[in-house]
Amino acid sequence: HGTPPPLGRSPLRPSRLGQQRSGVELREDEDPGDVIILAELVDPDGRRVVLDERGWTHVIDEHGEMGAHRDAVIATVTAPHHRRPDPRPSRERFWRRGLGPSRWLLVVVDFSVQPARVVTAYGNRKDPPDWTP
Repeated sequence: HGTPPPLGRSPLRPSRLGQQRSGVELREDEDPGDVIILAELVDPDGRRVVLDERGWTHVIDEHGEMGAHRDAVIATVTAPHHRRPDPRPSRERFWRRGLGPSRWLLVVVDFSVQPARVVTAYGNRKDPPDWTP
């Protein structure tokens, strides 16, 4: 009898891309043994998204307050309250209200690689552009 994982928590254990996962496109500067998947999820459009160690390290390095909010990042991508394209091509912004260290949690996902990857996440007090409650 196992209990299901809490909302947003991936039941997957960290794994190395290229060793235990197939169908993963590496960036030019990546070696298959260097990339560790921390969570694998599906966005509302059914697209596969991963949070890898490189992406999470960037989030923590740039936004230290996010350290305790990895599950909130996952929940934001799987069930956002608002979405819109990012200014950079092939990226999308996902917002969720009431999660993370601030009023809103913003997560940016890069869809130019397969699977798509979380590239940054941070709290934001301002409402997203075009937000209507």
